[in-house]
Amino acid sequence: MNKDNPDQNVLKKSIESRIIVAGSGGGASSGDERPLGKIDGFPGGNISAISNGAYVLGGNQISGKLGIGDDGSSSSNNEGASGGCGSGYRGGINKLPSNSDSGYFQIGGTGGSSYISGHFGCISPNHQNDLVENKQNSIHESGYIFTDTKIINGQEKMPSPYNDSFIIGNIGNGIGRITFLYAYINSCVIFKSNYYLFMFSFTALNPT
Repeated sequence: MNKDNPDQNVLKKSIESRIIVAGSGGGASSGDERPLGKIDGFPGGNISAISNGAYVLGGNQISGKLGIGDDGSSSSNNEGASGGCGSGYRGGINKLPSNSDSGYFQIGGTGGSSYISGHFGCISPNHQNDLVENKQNSIHESGYIFTDTKIINGQEKMPSPYNDSFIIGNIGNGIGRITFLYAYINSCVIFKSNYYLFMFSFTALNPT
């Protein structure tokens, strides 16, 4: 999916199939500060990303395009442009109106929202018409859920995926870290036919 112009239908289906999605931040704009908003790029993450003024809005659970943030806006006289919005579950939103004033578009982009199946406050794609969160509409249609979850935005300290330290934000592509919590899992599966009973035992060991 890391393409300049991904197929929108494929991207939409890809995001809808995921049980966890992290929001990314928006791009900054050069130039002087303007009344419309700050020139800094705003962080992604959380259930709703932070908005930058009245026209550049953070993605949330029901607003913003699935998996993609809006492009920045540029003036007709090439006198500066706004920062692009970050993607995530639902990307940042650019509603800047057309204007030819010098420096009008010098405003940073916003980030996208995050989604975790089972996290209260999230709204899954199969409940996209719901306007208010509840215990059920956060759950992905697959039925897979996470428990004891926490969503952290790009301005907060978060555990580093590389070691036991903490970082603020992450530069570059997204990254995940999975830690095994059990030494082993022993399960039994039984298959029954008309004449025989088959039993298989599976053991998954924690790698060292």
